[in-house]
Amino acid sequence: MTHALTYSAYKDGLANGVLRGLRCNPCREHILPPTAACPACGSSDLEVMDFSPRGRITTFTVVRVAAAGFQPPFIVAMVELDQGPWIMGAVKGLQPEAATMGLIGRRVIVGSERTAADPYSGGEGVSLTFELEGR
Repeated sequence: MTHALTYSAYKDGLANGVLRGLRCNPCREHILPPTAACPACGSSDLEVMDFSPRGRITTFTVVRVAAAGFQPPFIVAMVELDQGPWIMGAVKGLQPEAATMGLIGRRVIVGSERTAADPYSGGEGVSLTFELEGR
């Protein structure tokens, strides 16, 4: 099976400031991160598209015990993109002590940062990040 968008191409896009995902041709679902089949209808008839890097925080948590390669504490948020998909990443530019319920609904701009290889991954990665709009 061929993939319309490989993880490597997705990661390269993020590294170059492009939030790349998929659209299912039969049901028009927007998909991010990329998968081999549409989670809504199961079709593999997918096309690559670039997403707007904007959305709103739906929930968050402060990570105080982190996986290898990450330095706690930091804020992780779930963001609903303007085009529908939900993604998770670290909130940058805000101290964990300042994280309050006021973050829910705040608008963000999606970015990314490279992450170092760890004993469990296949090498260097890229993680999604969020910057609050209007700061």
